[in-house]
Amino acid sequence: MKKTFVLLVVAALVIIVIGIAVFMATAYPMLKEQAEVRKMPIHDVELAKVKNGTYHGEFTYGNFTYQVEVVVDEHQIQRISILKNRSEDEHAKKAEDIVDRVLKAQSLKIDVVTGATTTSKALLKAIETALTTGFK
Repeated sequence: MKKTFVLLVVAALVIIVIGIAVFMATAYPMLKEQAEVRKMPIHDVELAKVKNGTYHGEFTYGNFTYQVEVVVDEHQIQRISILKNRSEDEHAKKAEDIVDRVLKAQSLKIDVVTGATTTSKALLKAIETALTTGFK
């Protein structure tokens, strides 16, 4: 009876250790990258320095690349089109609200969408990248 109990405890510990190892090898790197994206600074772009034009930007997070197209005219952002987003994900769809926020503020210094922080930051970084390609 005692031997069976000890074997069960050892088996449970082995399963726990294997579970922790699998988590550390798979989920932890993803969680770490997510935390880094959430802390990533978004730099405001001085629109007075951006020439009229249509600019493309992208940002890769995980195994996905977010892509946007930004149209600037007379130093104002006229349109932002999201060309590539994880449209099947509800958080990614919520994050698309940042487009209206950027257009209204004419700035990248906006609040991210609650419940879609990481995707909001990814889209903002793609917009920042697009706008910086239009510097005079």
